[in-house]
Amino acid sequence: MKDREDIALGMIETIGLVGLIEAADAACKAAKVRVVDYEMAEGGLVIIKMRGSVAAVKAAVEAGAAAAQRVGQLWATHVIPNPDPQIDFMITRKKPPEKGTAPEPSKETPPQPPKEKTKEHPDVSQKPFKLSTNEGIEEIIEKVKYYGIGYLNTKELRRLVRNIENFPYPPGISGKMKREEIINELAKRGLILPGDETPIFPSGEGIERKLRIEEKEKREENNSPFILVPEEGEEKMIEILLRDGFESLHLKQLRHLAKRFKNFPVMRIDQASRETLINGFKRGLIIQGHEGKIIKPID
Repeated sequence: MKDREDIALGMIETIGLVGLIEAADAACKAAKVRVVDYEMAEGGLVIIKMRGSVAAVKAAVEAGAAAAQRVGQLWATHVIPNPDPQIDFMITRKKPPEKGTAPEPSKETPPQPPKEKTKEHPDVSQKPFKLSTNEGIEEIIEKVKYYGIGYLNTKELRRLVRNIENFPYPPGISGKMKREEIINELAKRGLILPGDETPIFPSGEGIERKLRIEEKEKREENNSPFILVPEEGEEKMIEILLRDGFESLHLKQLRHLAKRFKNFPVMRIDQASRETLINGFKRGLIIQGHEGKIIKPID
């Protein structure tokens, strides 16, 4: 009969051995468990098995899964509280010798030459990411070509990986991934764009370029005049603006006009004075239909 402290079975499966070793180390440090076996499968999948009490195994698997996600690719986890004795041979592949008998001497076999990789069994973990289609994301691809992967924001990155045929996470998961997580995945294998053969990788250069462009756009926006698209009921206010300028508007009209612009430089418009509001229009104002005239406050 099994020891009650060794009754549960926990399993962690990852893509790649580095993540598995990190998971095993974290699991053993998190709870009192015993690693009993690990196996490797095709496609880079590896699994580790551990035994212990139900509570210890659950805690160890949770800690190991979190560690695997940080450094590798977590594929699956599972805990069986009390596995049937009939599957013991599947848990540990090597059968221990019976009590009172000496283990058979191991027969040395000559080392076998490594098998060549065939086209039928490629090492998928090393294949660069490749877009399955560029329909609907042409603008994103142009940004990647011109600025780099690091230029894209979170929404654009999620749309991009949704169209990668060999991305390890389905859309339901990749659609919730953080920007840094997607960047890290693309950095592992690179990305091949349609019509190209050489993979590109994320770089800090793209992020710096994005910041420079955003800063330039912000400066230009802060210096360019406001554009007013007239609405019904604003005819009198526009007439006064065109004829006499901001100084002839009363406080209520100035507050109404300022609220028309989301980027107006005054925070509390309803509490601002006439002078503050007029000064907020120092960039000037262009009224649609009267583009030839820029209205500015009098210095």
